[in-house]
Amino acid sequence: MSFVTRREFCRVGAGSVVTIGSGLSLLANSRDTSTCTLGYSTYALPNLGAIEAISFIRSLGFDSIEFTITADRSMAPERIADEDRSKVAAHLKLHQLQVTALMENLRPMETPERHVADCQRLERGCALATALRPDAPPLIQTVMGGGDWSQRRQLCLERVRDWLKIAEKHRVVIGIKPHRGHAMSKPEDAIWLIEKLGNPPWIRMVFDYSHFVFRDMPMPELIRQSLPYTSHIAVKDAELHDGKVQFSLPGESKTIDYVDLLKRFYGGGYRGDVCVEVSAQVWKKAGYKPKPTAKICYRNLQRAFVDAMIERPN
Repeated sequence: MSFVTRREFCRVGAGSVVTIGSGLSLLANSRDTSTCTLGYSTYALPNLGAIEAISFIRSLGFDSIEFTITADRSMAPERIADEDRSKVAAHLKLHQLQVTALMENLRPMETPERHVADCQRLERGCALATALRPDAPPLIQTVMGGGDWSQRRQLCLERVRDWLKIAEKHRVVIGIKPHRGHAMSKPEDAIWLIEKLGNPPWIRMVFDYSHFVFRDMPMPELIRQSLPYTSHIAVKDAELHDGKVQFSLPGESKTIDYVDLLKRFYGGGYRGDVCVEVSAQVWKKAGYKPKPTAKICYRNLQRAFVDAMIERPN
């Protein structure tokens, strides 16, 4: 069975069809549209090189990988030579592991100088995405930074217009992620931005319900609202302790019903990646064990896929 990328976005509700990148030849070959992939982000593996991460993540049973490409990581575009990019791409192919996303950390609402630097990072990130998977480059996902959304969203819009030009040029999707405590903190904020840009296929949304739970934002309505714009799903748990939210491993706290989440997205036509993101609140703790942690995450999400009756690639 062939892999499916999150570029494909099929039916959304009865009689409505939304396909991310339709007519833009985002996929070189026809792909099976019955599956979703289960992935793991190297965000939780800061000390593991790309080659070892690929082998390890695939050995657990994951279908896909998200590379963290921030400046401090070994996969940062400015740190990985062309020869090494080819080696990583070859290793992905050898292990039949799909690269679905690259994680950045951009700040479109900060100084003009920071915006210029971020655009340069995006250019390099897009080149890396294309080198790793020329036929269907992984999306580049990022949070958007802090501030008051009502006061800063217009600036954000103008800055993301520049991102859109870069994305169009390289034919790489940029995924913007609403984040708890950030300026753009709700799906409706990301949707406003996308619609103001003309709903382009190159700027989409990353959906992570851990940033919405405990905020009087019911999952069914959020998914219904977000489906037409979502190009990537990130998963982790969130717990409420003494009025403060703490992130934890997906499936461990039982605060998020992943079977329901998967069923709703899949039933609405989503055929993309579901990626485990272990929070820095977890991996920066003393005594953190990256490999046992990844095994726990796979066990929990694999079970959710089975219970939701969602097929995965081979």
